[in-house]
Amino acid sequence: MKSPRERRQLRTKEHILTVARDMVLQHGYAGLSLRAVAKAADYSPSGLYEYFSSKDELMDTLSRRSGDLLSEALAQAAAGADPLCDIGLAYIAFALENPEEFQLLFSRTRSKREGLDEAVTGNNPYGLLLGQVVRAQERGALSTDLAPEMVSYALWALVHGIATLRLSHLSGFRADFESVDRGAITALLQGLRPGVSNPISP
Repeated sequence: MKSPRERRQLRTKEHILTVARDMVLQHGYAGLSLRAVAKAADYSPSGLYEYFSSKDELMDTLSRRSGDLLSEALAQAAAGADPLCDIGLAYIAFALENPEEFQLLFSRTRSKREGLDEAVTGNNPYGLLLGQVVRAQERGALSTDLAPEMVSYALWALVHGIATLRLSHLSGFRADFESVDRGAITALLQGLRPGVSNPISP
């Protein structure tokens, strides 16, 4: 059981994260500073260092929380009968149900991985997708002629584009998006099956 002091520290940390999250959503990463967060949180700048040593550590914590929520949603979808299609639909659903988390994760931060030569590490949304693509290739559901990262990127680009459109330009448009989205993902995956001439081959 946490002591009263530990509970106060936890409340303070959560308050700091809430203030920082709002600041990033309004002004972007460039508009975030520990001094500004401390002022908005009604906390001393020096005291803030007890919780976060730098702006980057604070941003990493926010991004990790959003990524964990998305990873959890995708992991649940991956347990279904059609993992890759279900993951794609879960990604879109997460964006629509959690627009601020989606924005924070993808619009306000950039990947820490800078190239294909760097390994995918950690329990993150892209790593989960890549793992499912590898498994699909191993069981013969997807062609092995394409690199797993190329397939993962194609699927990610498709569902991210759909999610972004539905959150912005098509936010007030009425249509049977669920059927269309499923059809688009299914069409892409069918085009990546063994023996099919591949449109994304280099």
